[in-house]
Amino acid sequence: METASIPQPPHGLMGLDTTTSDPLWLWLLLIGLGLLVIFAVVRWFLVRAKSNKGTLVVRSEEKIAAIRRDIETLEVSEETQGPFLSRLSIGLRGALEHIVKLPFTDMTRFEINNAIQRHWPLTNHLEAFKDVLEHSDRVNYQNHRLKIEELHSLKEQTLNILQDLESFVRYS
Repeated sequence: METASIPQPPHGLMGLDTTTSDPLWLWLLLIGLGLLVIFAVVRWFLVRAKSNKGTLVVRSEEKIAAIRRDIETLEVSEETQGPFLSRLSIGLRGALEHIVKLPFTDMTRFEINNAIQRHWPLTNHLEAFKDVLEHSDRVNYQNHRLKIEELHSLKEQTLNILQDLESFVRYS
């Protein structure tokens, strides 16, 4: 057998693989770092979502005072029951949204009743709050009519709730 006819590897390397490969530890390190980054991002989103859902936030009472002043200026009349009760309902929802980080203005009355059981900031006024929302829905969606005395009573209930919410924010 002639050895001259067998092709020889370049540079005299005998029997070694000439392809280059990255070390295994480098791949393991990159995979580990990637998993760590993914874990950190997912955890950050979960903690952020949990902290924003239904937590009490101490804020300035000025927004609630402005809502209260706006409702105090509303004129009660039997002809404009729908818009009047809508303003009461939206005012209460906005004040609660200011205190509790839940979108009360975008919720239905049923959703609010479920959420408010866990997040109601006051020990009283829960039934009055539900009463204002219920009457607002009845007048606006079922063409139910209220007497002028009932409208005045609902306005007073709303103002009492807002005043207590304002005090709650001020002293918490």
